[in-house]
Amino acid sequence: MAANTAPAYPNNLFLTSVKDTDRLKEFKTEYAPLVATNTVPQLSYLLMGNDHTDGATPGKTTPQGLVATNDEAVGGVIDYLSHTPQWSSTAVFVMEDDSQDGLDHRDGHRNIFLLASPYAAKAKLSGVHISQAGVLHTIELILGLRPLSTYTQYAPVPYDMFTSHPDTRPYTAEKPTYPEDAKNPPAAAGSAASVPVNTSSVDVAGPVLEAQLWQSTHPGAPMPAALVGEVQSRGGINERAAAAWAAGRSCGCAPLQPGLTAAPGSADADG
Repeated sequence: MAANTAPAYPNNLFLTSVKDTDRLKEFKTEYAPLVATNTVPQLSYLLMGNDHTDGATPGKTTPQGLVATNDEAVGGVIDYLSHTPQWSSTAVFVMEDDSQDGLDHRDGHRNIFLLASPYAAKAKLSGVHISQAGVLHTIELILGLRPLSTYTQYAPVPYDMFTSHPDTRPYTAEKPTYPEDAKNPPAAAGSAASVPVNTSSVDVAGPVLEAQLWQSTHPGAPMPAALVGEVQSRGGINERAAAAWAAGRSCGCAPLQPGLTAAPGSADADG
């Protein structure tokens, strides 16, 4: 089947302007006729970007609310697919975008990878180092495709996440308990939330978004040194603000370096 995009969402890179639960509805609308005629494509790519969040931008939905919406939608995809006749030959790979652009609580190289399938080993934590290339390699093997590049050809495959004894019982998604319409409060002077960030598309927010997420999730807690270094070197944050954030407080100042009106990201909005 030729590649196509959903007519209702021609630009899938708008990450938070459309609710992921609405994307789920559109996906099911588009997919249902294919299920009914047993003509589902061999590969589908579905982008659900609400977990990118709008950071702590005042008046916007909280990061926790957007992550809850994303969780509900991703769970809804598995719920829907697992109730179709095609589930017995389906595998769903769930990965975060741009793992190399952000720091989690330990390391910037870490990422989330989830597998949902009748052939997924139950409650299995893989010991294989997996990257985006490894997931593509796995998909190539399942579909019988030639390697797209040497990167995928030699990337590790998480064989230990699969089993030869399928369990085709359907999955029932759970509804998140966090209020998905909760809004961010006004920003304290000199906090990360007071710094304008661009969250319209991928790669444009930069490390200040991560700083906002840290302060929103860990209010009053010292910011990790690695993240403080990132917001100084790539996010345009001055020394006074960085020192205050490192101590777990707001600076009461203008955090951006002179000449900046918004925190820089790593790419243009159209890049």
